[in-house]
Amino acid sequence: MRQPLLAVWLSGPKARLKMRMLVDSGSTETLVPASIAARLGVPLSNERVELVGLGGAKLEAQIAKVDIDFAFGRFKFTSRVAVSSDLEQQLSVLGYYDFFLSYRVAFYARDRVFTINEY
Repeated sequence: MRQPLLAVWLSGPKARLKMRMLVDSGSTETLVPASIAARLGVPLSNERVELVGLGGAKLEAQIAKVDIDFAFGRFKFTSRVAVSSDLEQQLSVLGYYDFFLSYRVAFYARDRVFTINEY
């Protein structure tokens, strides 16, 4: 496991997309590029958040709601996601809000695996 990537389905009013998302306990928000949110057809709220990355780089994102499922539909939730066009070259990320508050995630770096269970 170089990076903990999880195969998920993102769903919105216009589309359902399969993608891999980075499972990142250090990310406060779940992050999705604006192009993915547009393909899904999810409306962006008026709520904005400032994201601070490594080295203090800052960008602004808008909040949307996206349905996410994984493990062949065994796990499903509606996630608050931060959406920005500045994220186009980045991996989509499952962050603290919604994902880590909904699931118990354990990383086993030596074995190169991680597990996800419901609370």
